Amino acid sequence: EMESASNASGQNENVGEEGRKRSGGTSSTYSGMKKLQPLENSLSFRPIGIFRSCFKEKYGTPRQGSVAKSTRGMLQLHSWVPRESLESLDKFSHVWILFWFHKNTNKKISGKVKAPRLNGVSVGVFASRSPHRINPLGQTLAVVENVDMKENQVILSGIDLIEGTPVIDLKPLHPADMPSRESLRFPSWVTKPQSSLEVLWTEKALAQLKKCFKHHNCDHYKDVDQMRKAISEGISLDPRTLHSKRKHPNGIFGIMFDTLDVVFRISSVTATVLKVVKREVKLEDTSVQTKAEKGSHAPRSQGLRTREWLERMEKEFGPVERKR
Repeated sequence: EMESASNASGQNENVGEEGRKRSGGTSSTYSGMKKLQPLENSLSFRPIGIFRSCFKEKYGTPRQGSVAKSTRGMLQLHSWVPRESLESLDKFSHVWILFWFHKNTNKKISGKVKAPRLNGVSVGVFASRSPHRINPLGQTLAVVENVDMKENQVILSGIDLIEGTPVIDLKPLHPADMPSRESLRFPSWVTKPQSSLEVLWTEKALAQLKKCFKHHNCDHYKDVDQMRKAISEGISLDPRTLHSKRKHPNGIFGIMFDTLDVVFRISSVTATVLKVVKREVKLEDTSVQTKAEKGSHAPRSQGLRTREWLERMEKEFGPVERKR
């Protein structure tokens, strides 16, 4: 059982998400934030399993899995969950995943959050999909690719969960979940078309991807073209935060994807993949971190997007333009 998921009332410390959304966007820093108070009535639960994802950290993870349809992951149910719980799930095309934002570290909550689609303008937390919630519960709709009752596993695509996410429940999509188009209502800032980056690959990066795929096992992909498509989908959504976009309109960035580190340069509305290498350092299982480890920036400490890393990348690919 996950300590961070043992109390659905929000009594634990893990509310908010290290200053931004798991995919790197929504902030909840407000002067009116309040410390969490213990509640007399609480709800206890335990995760049914742990999610193994192609996304190893929040940075680079899409805000909505449906916009990156080629992304993949696997739910590994705990051994105490009866295998027959998965019976007939493969008859459904989509499933709702209810999960816990286990990387949240903020100790305060706010009724308002800054939405990326509004360029930092605040809205009520219940009018957002932000992880900075009173109870840090997440819900996403994913495609059921395969159900393995023998191994107690479910393979899913179109996901936005990071590695190690505790999953609370699964519920299949039902026709009754889909309201008529005429009855739908959304604010304009949700329906407004969002810009995306055009993703290009250098010949060297493509060759490196194929080499890595040939000589190393990937966790979630068996087809190199599908993996390339998934990487491109993620980068096209622009992993930078609003602050980073303003401070670094152009630059070299890196993401972790599956078993690879991917380096790319953003210039205006184009992202060019420059380098793909096998990750040498094995990530710790974030689902079983201690309290002291929670909130640490382990992935960054291993090299990506640090000052030293950027200096090495600039020597290899040329300096980046910096905004003064």
